[in-house]
Amino acid sequence: MILAYIVFGLILIKTIIEIKNAIIAKKYTQLFSTLFYLPFFVFFISTLILGGSAFNNAATDYELYQAGHYYLDSHGVYTEVSYASYLYAKIIEVIGLVSFGIGFIFHLVFAKKNPPSKSSSKFPSKLL
Repeated sequence: MILAYIVFGLILIKTIIEIKNAIIAKKYTQLFSTLFYLPFFVFFISTLILGGSAFNNAATDYELYQAGHYYLDSHGVYTEVSYASYLYAKIIEVIGLVSFGIGFIFHLVFAKKNPPSKSSSKFPSKLL
């Protein structure tokens, strides 16, 4: 689990650096597509803090389930939360996952339209 947090932290740092570089280079299409990843990071951090995902089947899978209570699920561990926390988790999960998908598609489209040039390679041309 620690490895997942380290990888997530590195991806978050890389995304912040990409945003900074896109602003400096005035590459607004890259900036636009990268900004779509931020709601996903908010979703991921929220699930860590609140205790899991709002999309679960607690009524049938959780033996301590009580009607009228709200639960978040993280790998089979249920956490009872307030209705406000449950509603927030449900909304941010949808927004986070959809925005990640949109950002990913934009990155694929922009990468295909703007392939890296050979002159921007970090390797000397003799080695290519």
